[in-house]
Amino acid sequence: MPLRAHDLRRGAALAGFMLLAACSRDVLDPASPRGADTASPLTATAAGRPTLIRNAVKYRDLGAKPATGRSGTSTLAVRALLGMDGVTELEVTTGVFDPVPTATRPLTRVQVKLLDSSGQPLRTLNYNNLTNTGTASFRYDGLARGTTLQVQGNVVEGRRTDVVTTTATVYLRPDLRVRLEAPEQVRVGFPVNLVATVSEGNGDVGARADCVLYVDGVEADRANGIWVDAGGSVSCAFTYVFASAGTKRVRVEAANVSPGDFDLSNNAAEATVQVTGGGSDFNYSAQAEDYVENTLQVDSTRSAYDGGQVTEQHSTIRSRRAIQSGTLYGWMPHGVSLATTRVRVSQSTNGVTVHAGGWPDAAEGYPLLAEQPGCMSNWLAGVMVYLCSTGPADGGVTNVQYLRVGSQVTYYGIQHNRTWWPDAPDNVYTYTFEWSGDSAEGAPQITMGADYSFAVELTDGGRTYRLDATVPLGPPQTRTWTFYPPTGWKCTTGYHPDFGLRLDICRYHRVEVVKRNGSAFGTAG
Repeated sequence: MPLRAHDLRRGAALAGFMLLAACSRDVLDPASPRGADTASPLTATAAGRPTLIRNAVKYRDLGAKPATGRSGTSTLAVRALLGMDGVTELEVTTGVFDPVPTATRPLTRVQVKLLDSSGQPLRTLNYNNLTNTGTASFRYDGLARGTTLQVQGNVVEGRRTDVVTTTATVYLRPDLRVRLEAPEQVRVGFPVNLVATVSEGNGDVGARADCVLYVDGVEADRANGIWVDAGGSVSCAFTYVFASAGTKRVRVEAANVSPGDFDLSNNAAEATVQVTGGGSDFNYSAQAEDYVENTLQVDSTRSAYDGGQVTEQHSTIRSRRAIQSGTLYGWMPHGVSLATTRVRVSQSTNGVTVHAGGWPDAAEGYPLLAEQPGCMSNWLAGVMVYLCSTGPADGGVTNVQYLRVGSQVTYYGIQHNRTWWPDAPDNVYTYTFEWSGDSAEGAPQITMGADYSFAVELTDGGRTYRLDATVPLGPPQTRTWTFYPPTGWKCTTGYHPDFGLRLDICRYHRVEVVKRNGSAFGTAG
């Protein structure tokens, strides 16, 4: 992989495209064409600059969208999202939901019909004399994922009222999760990249959030309004300079999630960074991890309606999320010329080189940050190399950060449905559907052996500085957890007068995490 210096305009936080997008006001466009005979998107534009998109632009949106309807020139948008507490919030607006619900015309009345599996109404609820704000929301207990609601709204346009109808499906709220890649040891007074992976775990709908960096409990930087697609991941990278030595607590949080988050307990990740002074050698801190998360979700629902209809629904969803990472941070008491230095880097494990690259002619590039002209970097296919240097060969300072991250998600789901009337038990309507998929982001998955190795070589004129680091990987560590401790099951039963039904629900959730990781510190003279 050729490495070239490139420019990412810095907003509230520096970010580079790594998995799908990045957390900054400008991010690399993942839709840019790339191939064996195509220049990297980092240098593909006429001016030699990367193609950038803004956080406000969705890099991809494969999840469920709000249901929409139109009558004349009036429109209605509807979404129904189910939370971990079992409550479904139905939101209605005459405008749009993203980035926040915004109405365009007054909404005076809403009618909600609960539909059965054949599309016939089971219950009708009317909400009259609304406040004319153009938006309305209603909360219901007991609706299952996949329930269908028909929503009709009266939208006022001047002297005319348009009646707009649409049909919405109940989906799970987005569940944003944060993982943080931070070096365990860095040099005081020099920039370091702190990289968080923000992923969506439920797979139904995407979400926006603010990616916020805290150092020792104080907000240090943020990227507002990042977009994470359903089932997808983005990398949020901050460049930070630790001004003093000591042990520092770093935290990255996905805040202000919209739509509201399914589980707030996994919206942040923390790390401890040891900040040290200078030394006489090429010092380094290295980490590697092989992480696999297997999730099983089971939902069983039995609905008995006042009209006599009975519906049973049983769904099982299995997903596997694998994340692999290798991170090296090194610094030395020597300055190099970024215009002439020859850079070579590689990572290997199990006797196999998993990445190798460099830049032979850094003069073609340009500084990463205007306020840090002594830095160059490259993001491409899940790999980042970041080099900063200042001062002369003897008495200057150079640091390098070399990161490789890749993820893969696979999932499979199946749902069985049965509907009948008690007075006609032999007339049962039954259907089954299943779905599956997979996606890979960043660097490809590899087989990680007993250790993980890094090599960095900087050649400036007649001097060559080389750093070799090996991280031993420990045995697999297994941890299980659930939304519903201690057994993983949560069962409820009750009558819901809004929709005239008795509902029996049992949910099961279990996550098994298996990971191997390790770290190493040292010097290379």
